[in-house]
Amino acid sequence: MEGPADLGADFASLNLPAVSDPKLFTLGDEVWAAINTGHFETPNRIFVKRIYPHASRPIECRFDRRGAIEKNWGFFLLNDELFCLYMLNPLTILRCVDRHAEHWEFVAHPDWAPLHNRKLPSLTIGPQPIVTDSASGPIMHVIAHQRFVLLRKRTYLGRALGITLSGTPQITSVGPLLAHSPVSMLGSRIRHNRNLISCTYFSGLRISEGRALLSYGINDTDFNLAETSYEDIGFKKTT
Repeated sequence: MEGPADLGADFASLNLPAVSDPKLFTLGDEVWAAINTGHFETPNRIFVKRIYPHASRPIECRFDRRGAIEKNWGFFLLNDELFCLYMLNPLTILRCVDRHAEHWEFVAHPDWAPLHNRKLPSLTIGPQPIVTDSASGPIMHVIAHQRFVLLRKRTYLGRALGITLSGTPQITSVGPLLAHSPVSMLGSRIRHNRNLISCTYFSGLRISEGRALLSYGINDTDFNLAETSYEDIGFKKTT
């Protein structure tokens, strides 16, 4: 791939109403982009496209029991099979029928029934998940978003989750709430969304040599990158 990738141009041939929430993820040595059509159509649609080392055609992702408006599906490989983290509570992981087909059709894994955890709050998927190996088997690292409501106004903060993938997937660690700073939790003077108090909204996660690199937006007005020990944000040591 030479030069920057223009995702708007890449998906232009589909005549989509919008190219929203772009996120990058890796499948093996390949780099892919995921987008959705936001709230501009109902039901909206989710597409992926390989952008490195060679560009692919856009591929629509389908699941016959999906909701009307969906945004973040977490794609990952396990034993060379393609899966999708679909929901966190109940924990739901889907399997792709054929990742070489014209569309990626996802189905419920026959051995992984959705697992509801009454101790967990309602959480949504943020960045694409990262799967690493450990002595006890593969572990998925996820940054989730937790919503708080006060007088119909919302605040969003992050949480780091660890999900074991050996046997039946389970959430085995939940980190503390993550915010850019205490001051940022008060919100911004500029408010693009009148129903929003504040948000630290995560869009990227990388893990390397025990360190976590996070990218996130702040109150819809700013962004930041932060690097920290992955244990400090709530991921368990995997070695």
